[in-house]
Amino acid sequence: MGAGIGATEGLYERSPRKTRNGLLGGSIGGLLGGMLFDRIVQSGAQMSGRATALVGPGISIGVLIGLAHVVLKEAWLTVLDGYRPEGN
Repeated sequence: MGAGIGATEGLYERSPRKTRNGLLGGSIGGLLGGMLFDRIVQSGAQMSGRATALVGPGISIGVLIGLAHVVLKEAWLTVLDGYRPEGN
């Protein structure tokens, strides 16, 4: 589910780079959040505990998608105007 959530922005904008970053971040976030959810459910938590545990995967998917976009960002610099000092 995390990979699908992460890929939607890139697919909507038709950007292979954003799709890749979203897939990566969403997959890792879904894995970590799912492990947290599984631990809480296996501990025998009541319904309110399970509902609260659903927030963990959502937060981890969102955070890791954003982190993947920042970490894997490519920077480009284009000089439009200005002078270039002469080197010796």
